[in-house]
Amino acid sequence: MKIERGRRKLLPGKEGRRRILVLCEGRCTEPQYLRALRCKLRIPEQNLKILGPPEVPNTPKEMVEEAKRRKRDKKEFWDQVWCVFDTETKLTQTRREGLKEAVNSAKYAPGSRIELAISNPCFEIWLLWHKENQSAWIASDAVQRRCMELNLTLGKDGKRIQDAETLVQDFYRDAKNRASNSGQLSASKKDIIDKDQTHDRNGTEKPEDRNPSSGVYKLIDAIYEAFPARN
Repeated sequence: MKIERGRRKLLPGKEGRRRILVLCEGRCTEPQYLRALRCKLRIPEQNLKILGPPEVPNTPKEMVEEAKRRKRDKKEFWDQVWCVFDTETKLTQTRREGLKEAVNSAKYAPGSRIELAISNPCFEIWLLWHKENQSAWIASDAVQRRCMELNLTLGKDGKRIQDAETLVQDFYRDAKNRASNSGQLSASKKDIIDKDQTHDRNGTEKPEDRNPSSGVYKLIDAIYEAFPARN
């Protein structure tokens, strides 16, 4: 019996045939981390393709449009297409132009929904959560500086991860817990408050207002789910 998945038919247990495409705005950091994950799970490159500049546009809106184009391409079908980008520009620390339009375009694309892994203020907040908690508002330059102080990133501009393989192998669960939880206890229920739910309750719907936050763990969970035999 064949299982229908989108426009393709997969045989039971053939998880290796699933294909995920990830478009990253960063040239180094994001692709380096995700390729380390791909290596850890021993996923063939054709099943988990990770692209960055110059193949990927450098604005959220253009990235989403490129992702939609690739997902509609009948020559090369992808089960999922993700865009990984930040809410702030690195130099000016201001909100990305076209951010709202990009989110709406990805969400309401008929027949070609694009998944987003957005970090606020920047991708380095995800890296920072591998080693320490950060629940208060923070600017991207401060996050990047702290990552360099902890030797998470190297180089003059901190654009290279020192040991991506170790982060993925040993500290991913810590990062996910810090990304998905506020790290604070509810006075009434004594339970962990989810960051996304906290932002929702506060009415902070815009990605640029949800500081700190990162959807990178959702992308990684999607990869683990798509390739369970390699987990």
